[in-house]
Amino acid sequence: MKINILLPVFNDWESLNLLLKDIEKKINFSTIDITIIDDCSTLDPVVYEGFSKLKIKIIILKNNVGSQKAINIGLKYLEENNVYFDYCIIMDSDGEDKAEDLKILLNIAKGNKGKIIFASRGKREDGFVFYFLYKIYLFFFYIFTGANINFGNFSCIPKEKINEIIKLKNSRIHHSASILRSNLPYKKVMCNRGKRFMGKSKMSLNNLVLHGLNGMAIFFEIILVRFLIFLVSTVSLSGIFIASFITLKANNFIGIFSWINSNPISFVFLFILLILIIFLIFLKILNIKINNLNGT
Repeated sequence: MKINILLPVFNDWESLNLLLKDIEKKINFSTIDITIIDDCSTLDPVVYEGFSKLKIKIIILKNNVGSQKAINIGLKYLEENNVYFDYCIIMDSDGEDKAEDLKILLNIAKGNKGKIIFASRGKREDGFVFYFLYKIYLFFFYIFTGANINFGNFSCIPKEKINEIIKLKNSRIHHSASILRSNLPYKKVMCNRGKRFMGKSKMSLNNLVLHGLNGMAIFFEIILVRFLIFLVSTVSLSGIFIASFITLKANNFIGIFSWINSNPISFVFLFILLILIIFLIFLKILNIKINNLNGT
């Protein structure tokens, strides 16, 4: 079995070298191809020499495009240059995707021919605040879309699926969400997230939030349909309630509106409805921007 590990990197060369050492030590393959996508780092690429099992290729991008587009560019490179491998594994280069989990992904992939295997996140090494916000994001993503996106870039892709992935409409925007939105077969396997080897993440909180919202924007049509179903259901139930109230109160319309004005629940509902409408408008704006980027 031949594997090619795709690693997007921006300046995090120390962590990358530690990860490469870990891969060579823990993965029992005679040779492992490594494709590094240097996302226009401001630091010169420094990869240690002396790896006996690793065959390393560095692709340097002229512009900083972000990890998602860098992954897409890397996959296109492998496909267009007919690079031979059975599975491509996408990993972050900072150590949070652990070398020992490669074995887990590959074993599951061998038993699930033609499926993309994602590392679903179990235990994390992040602080409590990040963990709490992450869980809130997963909850709302599921409520809005009906899909559980508790996985990220760390994935094992059969070679025959590469061409389909790079052609996905939003694969340059959000690797995992684009696959989740498509009809491509996939499977999740639980892998605990590791701790960064060096320093802090290069991605700011703002970029993390935007990344999450981009994932939701890809599902905009589904979110809109679910919102309309919720709205119609709520209006229908309200109509039934008002009809029942009229029957009981002998057509006392004044009593109905008086009850609505005096009941705080109605104001809470209207406030939530307003927030949802504003959120939908914002997602639509993001969706339009994403579609424009896909068209370039």
